[in-house]
Amino acid sequence: MSFSFARKLGVVIGFLLAANSATGNAFAQQCTPATTTAMPLNNTTVICTGTVTNQNTPNGYGTGVETGLTINVQANATVTATANFGQGISVGNSNTINNRGTITGANLGILANDAATDTLTVNNNSTSSKIVGLAGVDVQSGGIALVNLGTIMATGGAGTLAVSAGGAVTVTNMQGGLISSNGNDAIDNGTVNTSVTVINSGTITAVTATIRSFGTLSLTNNATGVLNGGAAGQGGISGSNAGAINGGIGSGLGDVTFSNTGTVTSAAANTTAVGTGGVGGGNINISNSGTISGDIGGIAAGVGANLHGATVTNTSTGKIMATGAAGNQAIGIVASTAMVDNFGLISASSGFQAIGVLAATATINNSGLISATGASTINDGINTTGVTTLNNMAGAMISSSSRSGVRVNNATIMNAGIITGNEGIVFRNADATGSVFNSGTITGTNGIAIDYGLNGSTLPFTLTLAPGSVINGKVTSTVATTGLDTFQLGGSGSGTFDGTIGPGLQYEGFTVFNKIGSSTWTVTGNSTFSGPTMVEEGVLIVTGSLASSNVTVASGATLGGSGTVGSLVAQSGSTIAPGTLTPFSTLNVSGNASFASGTTFVVNVNGAGQNDKLIAGGTATLSGGTVQVIAGTGITPASRYTILTAQGGVQGAFAQLTTTSNLAFLSPTLSEDANDVFLNFVVASTPAGTPTTFPTVAVTPSQSATAAAVQALGSGPLFNAVIGQSAAGARQAFDSLSGEIHASAVTAAFEDALLPQSAILDRLNQPATTPVLGAATETTGAYAADLPSGKKPGLAPVEVRLYQPRVFDLWGQGFGDWGHIKSDGNAASLSRSTGGFVLGGDASLSNFVGGDWRFGVAGGYTNDSIRVGQRQSSGTFESVFAGVYAGASFGAVELRAGALYGTNTTSITRSVTFPGFSESLASNSGGSTAQVFGEAGYRVELSGLNLPGLGISRASIEPFAGAAAILIHQNGFTEEGGVAALTGSAHDFNVQTTTLGVRSELAFASMPLALHTTLGWRHAYGDVVPSVLLAFQGGAQSFSVAGIPIDRDAFVAEAGLDYAVTSSVRVGISALSQIGDRASDYAFKGHIEVSF
Repeated sequence: MSFSFARKLGVVIGFLLAANSATGNAFAQQCTPATTTAMPLNNTTVICTGTVTNQNTPNGYGTGVETGLTINVQANATVTATANFGQGISVGNSNTINNRGTITGANLGILANDAATDTLTVNNNSTSSKIVGLAGVDVQSGGIALVNLGTIMATGGAGTLAVSAGGAVTVTNMQGGLISSNGNDAIDNGTVNTSVTVINSGTITAVTATIRSFGTLSLTNNATGVLNGGAAGQGGISGSNAGAINGGIGSGLGDVTFSNTGTVTSAAANTTAVGTGGVGGGNINISNSGTISGDIGGIAAGVGANLHGATVTNTSTGKIMATGAAGNQAIGIVASTAMVDNFGLISASSGFQAIGVLAATATINNSGLISATGASTINDGINTTGVTTLNNMAGAMISSSSRSGVRVNNATIMNAGIITGNEGIVFRNADATGSVFNSGTITGTNGIAIDYGLNGSTLPFTLTLAPGSVINGKVTSTVATTGLDTFQLGGSGSGTFDGTIGPGLQYEGFTVFNKIGSSTWTVTGNSTFSGPTMVEEGVLIVTGSLASSNVTVASGATLGGSGTVGSLVAQSGSTIAPGTLTPFSTLNVSGNASFASGTTFVVNVNGAGQNDKLIAGGTATLSGGTVQVIAGTGITPASRYTILTAQGGVQGAFAQLTTTSNLAFLSPTLSEDANDVFLNFVVASTPAGTPTTFPTVAVTPSQSATAAAVQALGSGPLFNAVIGQSAAGARQAFDSLSGEIHASAVTAAFEDALLPQSAILDRLNQPATTPVLGAATETTGAYAADLPSGKKPGLAPVEVRLYQPRVFDLWGQGFGDWGHIKSDGNAASLSRSTGGFVLGGDASLSNFVGGDWRFGVAGGYTNDSIRVGQRQSSGTFESVFAGVYAGASFGAVELRAGALYGTNTTSITRSVTFPGFSESLASNSGGSTAQVFGEAGYRVELSGLNLPGLGISRASIEPFAGAAAILIHQNGFTEEGGVAALTGSAHDFNVQTTTLGVRSELAFASMPLALHTTLGWRHAYGDVVPSVLLAFQGGAQSFSVAGIPIDRDAFVAEAGLDYAVTSSVRVGISALSQIGDRASDYAFKGHIEVSF
């Protein structure tokens, strides 16, 4: 029998050595099936469990042709070929090798030498398994699917996994797995234009490229994955990296689509981390949230090639950096189109640019930091050659430490962030055109912020500043341009332009000045700009000088300020308003001024004689238009204002006159002479031709009465302060002048009178009978003699009525009261808070004239703070009072009565404030309050009531009816403090009340407590709407003003608790509420009673 061998083998699957071989014998002993099995071994499983070693296999070459063969090298097993050209295992292609031991070849660890294009499957599936050779795995033809958890190592400078020709390569390197080559490539499909797919969670390492594919490469490097040596796919690369790639990735001809959240770095000097190139290159799409760092480039896209398109997205956590010597770019793109979106960091040190783009069109959006540092003279933040759109967002920055922040040819630049460099922005070509819209900061550290014509230009350039714009340095053209270069103020919001425009100034070379957008711009600098100025939109305020520029204001736009313009043309629909920024300003026109039909001239005027004005050095041509008056306070019929002066004369006239102030009593008129236009005021008239009077705008009775009194004063400080008001301002004046609080104080006096009345009725409602002492009195429940031996008598509480010879009592009550009365539409709301006390003494007589009687005297004090906030008025009402009272019980019938008299002091302060007028006034006045009151009730004792655990000693309800008559006298008074001071006449106010209600009382036998409640309805009669007769000092006409009314009907409720401290001392607390249609009142009372 004769055999041929491919190479010297440890195990030859194809034709196996059977005779004259120690290795064959070893294989027969350690592998199943044995070597005597007929060949080839198709669809067979060979299991090796021991050590199989061949040292003497003869040289020979052949081909393994098996299919469906599986070789399992078990744990701790070894298969070794030690002779030259020895392979640990040699098989055909369509076979599977499962290795959990060690496979070692002096030449190759595994050889697949079938000429077919089938796929070899290799599972190195143990952390301790190894495949080792000069080359780890060599596939002569076909493809391979490799899964590695252990170690696959090439020690001879060749690739760890090499495919010479044939199918696809799929490698899955698990976490902890190692694929290593001490030579060029760890994974290489040679010159085969097929795909390579690598999923790596372990380590793949080689001296040069870790992975090299002549075709396409699909790479997934997971978070634990490490590639030492980089990866290359000649036909294109796709995939992602979450781990570390040391050596970069690159493509020769195909597309590159790659997402990075880990780290990608270049391997050596003059290399890039991510690159693509070669003639006919495809597209590149890079998304980075990690770090991409290279010596001369983070990303080099199509450099030296014809790349179709490039897109780079760098997120907020992303960093793309070129860190090496001169000549580097963080991103370099040569393509037909380019797009860069940056939210993170793009930086280059000592090189060309942070971003360099050679493309027909490029769009760069920056929300992060783009930085070029180092001493290179060609070191730019961004450098592009084609048509470029650059958006530098708010908070973003583009910077260069040694040249331009941005250097472009034809570009549209929108900057809301920061651009800084030796020059901030440079447009470099002679055919450069473009625009800059700036709302951020542009700085040129060498003094030039923007150079818009480095080599001269025949094409237009436009600079637009928006509010928030800062330009540090000059804006100029290094070489004079022949284009139409436009300077614009635009955007939205408000801004101040403190720069200057003109030859040798900060902004030079511009031929047109435009104001666009809805913004309001204030120009404060003194410019020598001699081109035309066009106010197209929004508002332009000149407080500096544009004295050499002819200014045209378009429809819908506004010109104002106190500065100077050369000449003025106000087109139809435009507005000229000198006082837009500062009222009472003068706008100067060096030459002529013209107002077209449909223009508006806005002027502010006030009672101090101030007004807005326009002064022209030439002629003023008025072709109609409207004068709009914004009138302040204090204007009178005698007021006259010069609103326009023309040194060369006034031609024509304004067509109409309006006022935005809605003057209630005055009308503006215009008049002219040869050089001036005047604004005058006359008393307004009704449609019927009668003069408008003050009361015509009043809406309440008090306003009307006050208005008539002010009108009757005639010309004077108060009259003049009112006549120039709007209708709303006049009504505010009449309310403030009315002195309404003097009338509302009467309502407060009435509410205060009820407090001592209530205290005396509370006292009269206290029972005159002997107090009951509950648990404080005890007696035995049985005598000791009646109890079993050793027992003591028990004590039990009993109710004991003591003999009470005392007939005199002293008592006192303190109270606090808070109330609010809502406005009735005429008088404003009133708030009040009262504190006070009542002290009394009385004597009790039993069986006197058929009943039990009590007679007493009482006196006390109240202090009420009152406030009418809407009238800016406040004050205090104090009363000291004394009186007598009596009560009698005739069985179930209860009678109670009293009389009180008090002297009152009222102090009032108020602020009279309305547009253009303010005074503080004060007054003090006296008065008195007298009242009588009585009450009748029928007490019904309730028996049989019982509460669990609580004994009831007494319970009763008492329906009652009460009546009172109150007389409040208010003395006359005179205010002090100004021309609005009032004099008030003395007046009496009579108010009567009736009250219907029911009281209840509950006393406990087991404790010295008594609970009482009251519910009632009170109705008021008489002068429930208090009014006072007032007059302005020196005025001939008095007027009546009504205060806040007393509610005619109110619900009254009270609840209290009394406690008998001893047989002669009783204390109590209670809460009282009174609710009416507009009034609400809440009080808390505490009282003490001492019997003698």
